[in-house]
Amino acid sequence: MIEGVLHYYPDLRDHLDIRYVDFPRPRKEIIALVGEENQGCPLLITSLDNQSANSFSVLGNMRFTNDTKKIATFFANQFHVGLWHP
Repeated sequence: MIEGVLHYYPDLRDHLDIRYVDFPRPRKEIIALVGEENQGCPLLITSLDNQSANSFSVLGNMRFTNDTKKIATFFANQFHVGLWHP
């Protein structure tokens, strides 16, 4: 779903640091950032003070989520793109 949003709104890529990881677990790059229990993809990480991410989990000085609907909603709120449809 997130790849579809990025395809439909390609300018989003200019505002995001997008990194792709291999599908098989363990996903060491993600584990290093948010821990083994949170290595699901997609993953969005933002700063702790980002008010558009209040529903995200908190770890140190960042907020994160791997919930696709929360990520799509964040994009809609933060970057004014269309909201996902169920």
